[in-house]
Amino acid sequence: MSHTPGPWQVCKFDFRAVEGPDGRIIADIRAPARENGREDASLIAAAPDLLAVLDAIYREPWDKDANGWCEVNLPPHLAESLCAAIEKAKGEQ
Repeated sequence: MSHTPGPWQVCKFDFRAVEGPDGRIIADIRAPARENGREDASLIAAAPDLLAVLDAIYREPWDKDANGWCEVNLPPHLAESLCAAIEKAKGEQ
C-alpha cells in the first residue's frame, strides 16, 4: 500500500482540507460538527513527515545493552509500539 507522497499541507483556501504537493485535496474533514478542523488538518498534513521520521528511527541500527535498551534509551515495549504505528500507517496491520 502506498500513500500520496508528501509534502502535504493544510489547504490555503479551506483550513479543513489537506492537499498534496500537486494541490489536489487528499483529505477533507469538513463535517459540520467538527470543531477541531484546523488542528485535525494540521495533524493529517504532518503524517508523511512523521511516518518518515518514525521509520528512520526504527531502521537505525541501535546498539542494545544487556537489558535490551537502546543507546537512546528506547525500551523494547516502545520499539514494539513504534513498529506497530509504522505498520498501521502503511496499512500493514
